[in-house]
Amino acid sequence: MLRSFEELLEKIRKKGLKKIVLAGAEDFEALKAIARAYREGLCDAILVGKEDDVKINLKNLDMNFEIVGTRSENETAEVSVKLISSGEADLLMKGLIKTSTLLKAVLNKEWGLRTERLLSHVILMEIPGFDRLLFLTDGGMVIRPSLEEKVQIIM
Repeated sequence: MLRSFEELLEKIRKKGLKKIVLAGAEDFEALKAIARAYREGLCDAILVGKEDDVKINLKNLDMNFEIVGTRSENETAEVSVKLISSGEADLLMKGLIKTSTLLKAVLNKEWGLRTERLLSHVILMEIPGFDRLLFLTDGGMVIRPSLEEKVQIIM
């Protein structure tokens, strides 16, 4: 059982570096999170978005990552998801891009990340005074899950 974010970070470090794709990398706060994770030895990154805006933000953070320049949100979503589905990167992170646009790409039948399993999401929380991390799932994707769907979510 995971008791803290620090314990989780130690487990992640032992697994080795992961490559994150930041879709909509113009998002300065998301870039700050990527930069922090990189400095802590957790990840490398591919930044997808409007190249000029991304470069300005990287300069402000004194960081250098691979950038894939795009001209629209749809292109950003498609390129980002294809980097994951092709195996060039491991994790997809949402930046400055509409959730609906990114999810449409994720669910694309031809090159998306869709499987036969139920799509779900999870929030991980560390609450002061609570003896372990708390996982909260499906606040909006599967609103009234059946028993079978609950089993799929847990798996």
